[in-house]
Amino acid sequence: MKNINIKLLKIFSAIYLMGSSPALFGAVFHSIDTTAPLKCTFSSIHHNRIVADQSQIIKVVSSDAGLSINMEPESGQVFIYSLYPHPKDTVISVVTKGGHVQDIEISFEERSTEVVILLEPSLCEEEIEPPTRLEELANLDELIGQILAGETPKGYESCTIDRIRSKLKSGLFIESVSLVRNPCENIYVYEITNVSNCIKDITEKELEGQESQWVHLKCGFIKPKSKTIAIISYPRTIP
Repeated sequence: MKNINIKLLKIFSAIYLMGSSPALFGAVFHSIDTTAPLKCTFSSIHHNRIVADQSQIIKVVSSDAGLSINMEPESGQVFIYSLYPHPKDTVISVVTKGGHVQDIEISFEERSTEVVILLEPSLCEEEIEPPTRLEELANLDELIGQILAGETPKGYESCTIDRIRSKLKSGLFIESVSLVRNPCENIYVYEITNVSNCIKDITEKELEGQESQWVHLKCGFIKPKSKTIAIISYPRTIP
């Protein structure tokens, strides 16, 4: 997690202004995990607090009659206090306004107030760095290699298409042979055939269309009565 944001600092300031000193409370920061309980040690002689950072707690589920659970509606915080001097271990479930649920396994001891600060998942995720140009090119090379090998790349599906042949320019014909696609992209594979009796040059620029995203040409020249492969990517619009 790259940042503990300013609001967390405000929480500490609020605790201090409420009359607590650093020696009188402990704080636990915890990224909400709906699949695993959080283990905490609460004070059996002081109140304890649970805070949802940049959110609010809207409900606490507990079957323990030995707990006093008070919701503070304006701030969305929860205050928990043991009604007995020697409370048993217990479990509560905290529901945030964002719809996340955190189970908390609580044990008690004679200690300072415990403050639990729950971080919503969106606040805990690392920022994903965009791929560099070199990484993009490496990924594209891998994708092209798989298509040329007759494989369907991960995340794509292979589709049946009609083989349509048309004249590209003098002596050259282009024919669509296959299609792979994902929700964002259609990638067509074409055969380019030289029907003349001389070598023909071709460039990727000649294959670009107004809507094409990228073009790969296996070879820039074609021998007489020979073929080469071109791969062209187009954006896919899903109605």
